Amino acid sequence: MASFLIKKIEVNQKIIKFDNDMEGYMFRPNLNMAKIDTITLYNETMISNILSKKLQKNFERLAMITYDIITSNDDEDGTSDTTIALDEIVRLKGLLINKYNKYLSKELEKEYLKKLLLLEKELKSKLLLYKAYNEILSSEKGHSR
Repeated sequence: MASFLIKKIEVNQKIIKFDNDMEGYMFRPNLNMAKIDTITLYNETMISNILSKKLQKNFERLAMITYDIITSNDDEDGTSDTTIALDEIVRLKGLLINKYNKYLSKELEKEYLKKLLLLEKELKSKLLLYKAYNEILSSEKGHSR
């Protein structure tokens, strides 16, 4: 498979063929473009901007899920939603530490890790409250006659 580098020189664009020896960030575009399977970026600022937007979108989604879990009064099945959200946070932290760390600045990586840790603490505290509440209910049911 041939790899190409598109370089903008003033107004004209030039395509230069090169080998895959360079290390860059590869992703699959969501656009329905003509037979483009993957795109590899080599510009560090572009990579950082794309990953920042991707992480911010994932963080906002997790923040909304966490808010919904914390504010809900659903005591029936709250542990399953909470554990799913915790698993998603762990997955995103793993991606951030193992895959994105070589593309992001240390400050940005620390910022997202702090945000994810905050969400994780909130969900763990909610999970502990669910467990304590269920223990109290089960102990009260055992003593009634």
